[in-house]
Amino acid sequence: MSKNIRGIIYKINNSNSFDKVITLIDNEGSRVSILAKGVRKPNSKKAFSIELLNYVRCLLLDNYNVPLLTEIALIDEFRYLKGDYKSIVISQFICEIINNFTFENHDNELFKLLLNLLKSLKANNILILSSFLLKLIKITGNLPDLSVYLDTEEKIVNGEAYTIDTSIGYYSRKIDNGFNKLDVNIFKLQKYFLDNDFKSILKIKEDRELSKKILLLHIKWIENIIDKRLKSREILLNTL
Repeated sequence: MSKNIRGIIYKINNSNSFDKVITLIDNEGSRVSILAKGVRKPNSKKAFSIELLNYVRCLLLDNYNVPLLTEIALIDEFRYLKGDYKSIVISQFICEIINNFTFENHDNELFKLLLNLLKSLKANNILILSSFLLKLIKITGNLPDLSVYLDTEEKIVNGEAYTIDTSIGYYSRKIDNGFNKLDVNIFKLQKYFLDNDFKSILKIKEDRELSKKILLLHIKWIENIIDKRLKSREILLNTL
């Protein structure tokens, strides 16, 4: 049985000397693994389209344990993400994030968020990445109400709050040495991220130090959700 799908590739593994298994998130938000036979051969016509974060259209034979790729066409390769070392590091980071949040069946909000990110990620990388992580935490149901304290459920006053590495959200007081005072500008940026799209976020005048602080905070929140440290975290933070 033939099947047409569209999706964004976020994982590629060699299967043997000639084949690859590609994993993508399709436009329904589901994880799909596909066997691409012969694409490691020098004369393969499919190989050009099989790269990380390529948006592709695939024709599959679906009556196998792993669907078999028969045709693949490139919709968008987002070339600006493959031009230099910094872009490649960002791409690897995005792929690792998506790999931790895709499942066999998922709401298509995740696919739409990723596609919008890839269309927007041409400048202001740190702020866009930070907003992407926060929006992802929200659409996956892991974001508490950031306008109230976790410990008292009272409204946060003027951004006066504390964070802790092992929790997502804010506290009204410093309970022990593991708590850090929240920068009020981070609080304001988060509200803006949640209320606006990537195009609007690109218009923000960037403070590099503040941008790296909020990115690190959101990375820690992601790591709390997946319960492990991201492999690409250090190289990303050292590159930006």
